Amino acid sequence: MGSDGRHRFGARRRGARRALAALALLCAFGASCQTRRGVSIPSFGGSSQIAGAPKPPPPGLKWLAGVYEGPSDRFGADPVVHATRDTVSVFTSAAVTYAITQPGCLEGGTRLVLEGYWRRALDTSTGLVRIEVLPRAVAEAVCKGTAATAPAGALPSPVFDVVTGDGDALPDAPSRLERTRSTPPVPSGFEIIAHHGACRTIDECGTSENSLESIRAVESFGASVVEVDVRLTRDGIPILFHDETLAPRLVSGPFCHGVLAELPLQHLRANCTLEHGEQIPTLDEALRSAVEETELRGVWLDVKVPEAVRPTLASMAKSLELARAKGRSVDFLIGLATAETLEAYRALPVAERGPCLVELEPSDVVSTGCKAWAPRWTRGPMVDDVRAMQARGLDVYFWTLDEIEFLDLFAQTARPNGILTDRAGLVLHRFHTIYAKDGTWP
Repeated sequence: MGSDGRHRFGARRRGARRALAALALLCAFGASCQTRRGVSIPSFGGSSQIAGAPKPPPPGLKWLAGVYEGPSDRFGADPVVHATRDTVSVFTSAAVTYAITQPGCLEGGTRLVLEGYWRRALDTSTGLVRIEVLPRAVAEAVCKGTAATAPAGALPSPVFDVVTGDGDALPDAPSRLERTRSTPPVPSGFEIIAHHGACRTIDECGTSENSLESIRAVESFGASVVEVDVRLTRDGIPILFHDETLAPRLVSGPFCHGVLAELPLQHLRANCTLEHGEQIPTLDEALRSAVEETELRGVWLDVKVPEAVRPTLASMAKSLELARAKGRSVDFLIGLATAETLEAYRALPVAERGPCLVELEPSDVVSTGCKAWAPRWTRGPMVDDVRAMQARGLDVYFWTLDEIEFLDLFAQTARPNGILTDRAGLVLHRFHTIYAKDGTWP
């Protein structure tokens, strides 16, 4: 990089740090750092073309992954397509817009149509999207499960014939996206960690944070690891929940109020539902879902109270045995965010401990024998500390980064092993288009 380039990059870094400090100060003094609410996720309903249609066999959809291009008011110049076993997602940095779709194979498996919704995460804009995958040879190969094993160059590059709409109206605005290059999966050296599940409740993506439904949706939003919060009920059962009290922002029900730790699980199940109607899950249920219903590489358990440390570790151990029996490779980390939870962990016999992550100081990670350090983003990139931890063979995950300017600053200067975010799809998009175009990560 020439001197002018270094000057511009240095100026951007200084500007980002000033903005980082200002935003941290605003959030600390109670300014709103969340998006607006009141979004209704649209559905095709009786107008669906793929209702009841067979799905492509896994992992056929994953062959569609890549960086695409084409004139599109919805998705900008360089959308990234991401696929799981049964969904196809489109992500872009343009106004942080994404689309989540499900596939259907039509006409004897010679047509592949994707239907779902698009969403602009920074405001309340949403609508329906329908995509036909072309050419027909590509659609047929994906539907019949031969695309993933086809020799290089045997199939033409996929084209997405896209139609979008606004709100509940059927889509009528056409555009076309063509794949310019395929993308490998994001490597395990860079984990995209979904904060509270697929999205925050306030982001209105159709599921509530810390729900089983949100855990099942995490991969469709681009994440490889999920972070959830753990508290204890009065009868000592670890559950997923963030707040100390049953705040209306997370739950509803006429008798759903009070301090969570003072209520038994039976009361919560009888009187409370999460914002989108889901049941508050137990930790055992959540970890079973992650093992049996996803391909996630890891689960970060943010333990909110010291009393929950021991039962969380017991649940982790049980779930690890389940994962081994299922042939699943998944890491469970207990997150120790406070001095109290750290001391509760250290007080346990070594035989009861499990893999841990510390949010405090690097020395705490080393002295406790944990696997990872997770500093808060407001501390800055801390490049020297990150390198020192990585030199010890330990991972570093920053939390919680959502804004493009800060994501780019931390990813490109600190080069961490992962980022905890409410915008998993945005991080995936930046990874494939900015951070590591060849798919590798140091």
